[in-house]
Amino acid sequence: MTTMRLRPLRQLLSQIGLVLRHPARYVGRFGFGAFQVLFLPVLVTGTALTTLYAGQIR
Repeated sequence: MTTMRLRPLRQLLSQIGLVLRHPARYVGRFGFGAFQVLFLPVLVTGTALTTLYAGQIR
């Protein structure tokens, strides 16, 4: 059961790694919209966490 869940996760991580190594090839093949859909959640989450961390009282 665990291997069935890990296989799609490993495949997804390998695809993201490919995009990070060759973004121009990915955009050329799938279009810029697909690139935005892939990285927009990462960007929003990172920005939100940075804002929350920066707003903490020290």
